[in-house]
Amino acid sequence: MSCYEIIQVVLSGLTLSALVVYTFLTYKMAKATSDNVQLTKELHLTTSFPLVTLEMIDALEPLRSGKNIDTVFRFINHSGFSARAWLTLRVTVLGKEFDWGTIGDRKYCGLDPWPVTPHHLVQGHFDFMRVLKAFNMTPQDIEKQYTPENHSQYLRMTATYKWTDLTGTRFQEGLPLQWYFDFGQKNFIFDI
Repeated sequence: MSCYEIIQVVLSGLTLSALVVYTFLTYKMAKATSDNVQLTKELHLTTSFPLVTLEMIDALEPLRSGKNIDTVFRFINHSGFSARAWLTLRVTVLGKEFDWGTIGDRKYCGLDPWPVTPHHLVQGHFDFMRVLKAFNMTPQDIEKQYTPENHSQYLRMTATYKWTDLTGTRFQEGLPLQWYFDFGQKNFIFDI
């Protein structure tokens, strides 16, 4: 084998190696571009979808008089996109569940949505005395049976909620939240 043939074999080998490296690097760049496009799509879906949370429920007027007990909750939209949220609020008094249909509040049984604008909160409230009246009870009736050992059994609330963007094509659900009324503190306590 002559020197010229050896140089030809070496150059052919180097050319072939360069083509293999070129093909591999072209594949890696195409894959990185494809992965980047997929990541951009996923990022767009997650950042262009509203994030709504339900904040704690407060009793603004303590349960000690026969007056109205304005109970408040807040939907908060943490994103820059408009949303609609549905709330299902289960209230039990001494183990009996309250039916929101008896007082005509469709927004608390998950039938009507709450509009939540970007970076804002929507506050809802209801009079807890209306719930007690449905059971023919007063706060004093419940408070008479209260002891520190059974404090979490008498007035309980469980909230489940879901939300969607304005298209309504994809729903997200929040974690269920629970509260009980503590007569010692005269307020709703978040139940973990």
